[in-house]
Formats: sequence, structure tokens, C-alpha cells
Amino acid sequence: MTQGVGTQIIFVLISWFTPVVFLMVPQIAYDYGVLGILGLVIMQVASFYLFFFWRTRLAARRVEEGLHRLVHFLYLTESVSCMLLAGKIVISQSLWMDSFFFFMVLLIVVFMLLGFAKNWFVKWIAVGVVVVGMIASFLIPTLVYLKISIPTVYSGLHFLATDMLKLDVQQTWLFILVLGISILVHHYLFYMYGGVSQIRTPKSFLSYLLASVLFAFVPISLGSLSFVAKAQAIWPELTDHVSLQVIEQFGGQFGKSLFLMALVVTIIYEIFRVKRSYSDFHQSYPKSLALLPIPLAIVFTSHVTLLDVVTSFCLLWGPLLPVLLWAKGSRTRMFIAFGLGAAAGIGFALYGDVLTGVLYGTCLSGVLLVPWLKWLYPKT
Repeated sequence: MTQGVGTQIIFVLISWFTPVVFLMVPQIAYDYGVLGILGLVIMQVASFYLFFFWRTRLAARRVEEGLHRLVHFLYLTESVSCMLLAGKIVISQSLWMDSFFFFMVLLIVVFMLLGFAKNWFVKWIAVGVVVVGMIASFLIPTLVYLKISIPTVYSGLHFLATDMLKLDVQQTWLFILVLGISILVHHYLFYMYGGVSQIRTPKSFLSYLLASVLFAFVPISLGSLSFVAKAQAIWPELTDHVSLQVIEQFGGQFGKSLFLMALVVTIIYEIFRVKRSYSDFHQSYPKSLALLPIPLAIVFTSHVTLLDVVTSFCLLWGPLLPVLLWAKGSRTRMFIAFGLGAAAGIGFALYGDVLTGVLYGTCLSGVLLVPWLKWLYPKT
């Protein structure tokens, strides 16, 4: 069935409206300042265009079956870990709401559950998730700024802006490169293993263009919450809680409930999306239930944030990117490049820095795939 441009935009965007966005984007702004948010926006917009051309190659060839299964498992592990971590944060903040707003959120949750049960979600639940996400990302920062007044924010930022506006921090530039790798690989992961078949329906370039423009404003809007945190001297114990603490103090009852509702709605959608993806994986690997404790172990490790989980998984996604882009046909070659790249990246991360490890692992994997090293690999 042919999709209109509006429907195409929804199914391009839906994979990116997750609870991770609402919690991790302010964390990036808090940890890496203006440069981190600008880097995120640039990488995100560029990734939409790059993937539009890359996806035409995905239909022509598939990754070798063993690697395909491994990547599917890693994707599920990361998705479940982030979802559980976001759920833990939401539960810890669930006492925000009074009885009226709690009742309204409960009605929405029940409606979504019925929608999933009756398969309404294919289009209309997806539309609802994107609309709620867009409204929350734009309206909540506005409510915060109105609460504390714009002059107060700027006067506060004046003496705290130095650490938020630095452009010569090497760690931030490394982070932007790693972020670009993660975003581009996740386009592929959502496309192949996202659990919603409609995202694999061919989309026009116009839909990708408009989706990238719409989504570009979301990180900028949500990231501004961290500027308020710096201006008002809010120092969260875990930086992925910064958005919650700012909204709790300055968002008012409506802002708190809207933000919590956006998190709950996206978590529910994510649960059903991951459930479908897991069902596909379970059919080919029935013993996969034994792997469920892995995300639980990640989530309940003390002082682990969403950004820690995402950057740590980049130690695997980085070496995977060259394999997805250039490997052709040779199973041995793909596994050697991916395995050595991942091992090198993890080794650098253990004895140095995770971001540097990601880049080293990615570069090594790419070098091992260049044509002039063909003689290293036996023919298969």
C-alpha cells in the first residue's frame, strides 16, 4: 500500500522518538556544551541523507547470516538496556503527578495498550508518539523559560558560559565523531531489526529531507534545559537526570506531567517494537531467553547513565560500520575485520578512553577491508 508523504515522514521519524532522546540529549548538552549539541544536530541531519542513499544497497545484499544474527542480538541488548534504564528513571519520578494528571496518563496508557492489541498502532499510534514527542520537546523548554524568566537565564549563563562554549576541547570533537558513527549505524539497525515493517517501505527523498529538518529542532530545544541547569546551579548526581531535575523545579505541574507522559508513551511504543524484533530473533535462536540477564546486569550496575550505555555499545557498532558499508561476500573477511576491530576498540577502552577506542576499532576494521589486503583472506 502506497504511503503519502506525511505517513512516510512519520515512519522515518518514529524510530528516533524514544525515551533515550528525551533523557540523553540534555545529558549531552550538560556534559559537552553547545558544541556537543551542534555536533549532534549536524550528524543527525547528515545521517538522514546518507542513509537514504545507503538503504538502496541494503535490498541488493544481506549481511552474512552469522553476523546478521550477532548484530540483531546486540541491537536487542542495547535497546532493552536503554529501555529498562529509562523505565527506572521514570519510576523514580512517578510521584511527580497529582491524581488528575495520573488519571489522564493512565487513560493514554490503556488506550495505547488496546491499540497495540488490535493492531491500530501501525499508523495512528506512531502518529501519536511523534506528535506527543514534538509537542513535549518544544513546549516543555518554553514553560521552563517562562517560569524563571529569560533575563534571569541569560544573566545566569553569563558567568557559566565559558565551559559550555569551548570549541577546543579534544574530547568533545572525538565524541561528535563517535556520535556520528552511532547514529548512522542505528539507522541501519532500525531499518533491519526495528520491529516495524512499515519503516522498510520505500521512502522518497522529500520525506527524508523534511524528517531531518523537523528532528533537527528537537535536540536544540531539549538541550536548552541543560543551560538552565548550569544557570541555576543544578548539579545532578547522574547527568541523564538533568532534564528531570530542571523540569521538576521549573516546569510546573503541567510541564512535569507532559514530560512524564512523553516518556511513558515512548517507552510503551518501544516495548512493543522491541517485542516484535525479539520475536523475529527468537524464531531463529530459540535459546535466546538465556541472554535476558545481560541487560539487567547493565542497568543495575551503579552509576551507569544512558550515554555510558550508548557510547560503550559504539565499541561494537564502530567496527561494524565498515563491514556494513564495504564487505562483499566473504564470511571470513567480515568476521576478521569486525572481530579484530572490536577487540582493539575494547582494549583501548579498558586501558585508555572509550571514545578513542571506538575510533581506533572503526579505523582498524576499515583498514582490514580495503581491497589490497585481499590476499590475507582465503576464498570462501
